[in-house]
Amino acid sequence: MLSMYKHQIRFFVVLLSSVVLPLLGVARAQPQRRGLPAPEKSIFQEDTVKLHMHRWNRLPAIDAKINGQGPFRLIVDTGAAGLVLQSALAKKLALPDPPGFSMGGAVVQLQTPGGPVSGSLGYVKSLETGGARFEGIWTVGVELPFGDGVDGIVGMNVFSECLLTYDYKGNRIQLSQGALPVANGRDILPFSSPGSPGSHPRIEVKIAGKTFPFMIDTGFCGWIRMPEAQAKQLKIVEGPVTGTQSLSVGGSSGRGNVARVGTSFQIGSCTVEKPIVSMAAMGKSPVLGTGMVLGTLLLEQFVVTFDIQNNRVRFARESNETITPPGQRLLGLSLQRKGNTMEVRSVYPTSSAESFGITEGSIIHQINGKPARDAYHSNAFAEWLNSAETVKLHYSLPGSDNIQVADVKIVDLLP
Repeated sequence: MLSMYKHQIRFFVVLLSSVVLPLLGVARAQPQRRGLPAPEKSIFQEDTVKLHMHRWNRLPAIDAKINGQGPFRLIVDTGAAGLVLQSALAKKLALPDPPGFSMGGAVVQLQTPGGPVSGSLGYVKSLETGGARFEGIWTVGVELPFGDGVDGIVGMNVFSECLLTYDYKGNRIQLSQGALPVANGRDILPFSSPGSPGSHPRIEVKIAGKTFPFMIDTGFCGWIRMPEAQAKQLKIVEGPVTGTQSLSVGGSSGRGNVARVGTSFQIGSCTVEKPIVSMAAMGKSPVLGTGMVLGTLLLEQFVVTFDIQNNRVRFARESNETITPPGQRLLGLSLQRKGNTMEVRSVYPTSSAESFGITEGSIIHQINGKPARDAYHSNAFAEWLNSAETVKLHYSLPGSDNIQVADVKIVDLLP
């Protein structure tokens, strides 16, 4: 269940979905490059490396050291290639240019749903996490709207020499040696990576007997995303209603609509019935392809393993029962970490939070008596929103030190 009001984080998938590297300052002429290359070397101390999966607005993240410094918190995103760092961190690390560049401060252009964004190109000598070490990684430094809770994004192709497993219920990301069995059309499916090898995996999903390409996107906080024109061709049983605000590095993409549709989706042998679909007012793009995406809330229903070398993905479940998404409930606030507190980025219109006068720039100090920084990204917070009618907030308005208390009613966005 989507249990908090948040940014639909399109910059993850997207940031390097169609990164064009003009190769400024290269000593010799080279062709344009799409995406960032995989690491030059991968070293594993053991056959299986188990990492704790942190969550940032439900998105999976790990801690890693970069060039021996850190640890830093990085979102592990199947929709990115290489390494993307907060620009301030990239500057602090004083990263050199990648091999072949003769000028400092090489600039690249990132294609995002919010428009093209420029970033600085750099080169990481080593990234270490658990018992795994990756050497020779191209990186881009860019402004990321995470607040100070996340330091960057590590793309799927960084793990191209191992199996990459997302175990959401076990709060674990696993890196292991070996290969998946051949695709069987049931739990193991082939994927393609058009335009960016080793990332942005696309599989075939059946809708009403027809097959469509969907990108598997661990950086999208939602169930399913489709272009609005195509989503409206499905049978809508609830909604559409105004969804949460969608932001990208290139700027705000506004608020799209969200609806529950009566058409089943078939992913291998798994059926998703009455799915919740986020509607995007867009068509085909170099960033999102067809604009059809399977997001984190759907992926949480599985243990998902990517065999990047062989272009296979496994969707493992304990049960073969049909998946029916529960109703969608929101706090009504989009928050980002600020020190030990959470800062309000935006407020959902007509929400209970808005009626209490909470505005952009307000500071949330506590949520249900716990420090806001710790509570907001916890499993307990999701449980509160799933089951409670209200959440108690301690907050202060912009420019004020006066802490107020309010029992904010949960927004029932979609039954």
